[in-house]
Amino acid sequence: MIKYIRLRGMTAAEWALEEAAGEILKAREPGLLLSAGGAVLELRVGDGTKKWSELTDILGGGSTPSQTPWLTKTTTEMNAVVGPTEGMAVWNTTEHQLMVYDGSAWVGIPMLA
Repeated sequence: MIKYIRLRGMTAAEWALEEAAGEILKAREPGLLLSAGGAVLELRVGDGTKKWSELTDILGGGSTPSQTPWLTKTTTEMNAVVGPTEGMAVWNTTEHQLMVYDGSAWVGIPMLA
């Protein structure tokens, strides 16, 4: 059975517009803060009540990609991770997709448009 995960990814300006319109992330819905170039900067998870600006970056990253080096990786860097554990996830910058380690291999997660 193929499962899909849909991630909302927007720039800070786009998240601000969503917030101004009263939009919030549903409970357990993930959202990505993206740089203007599309790099993942932060991951926040909704609780169904808080605005984007009230949520915490659960990765503890910063405002630049270099501050979250373990979140985004090329295919070569991802395959060089020593001792990945099942459920570990990274944004693969070579394939431009979320990859999850299933316990024996990195598996691409199809994204919905």
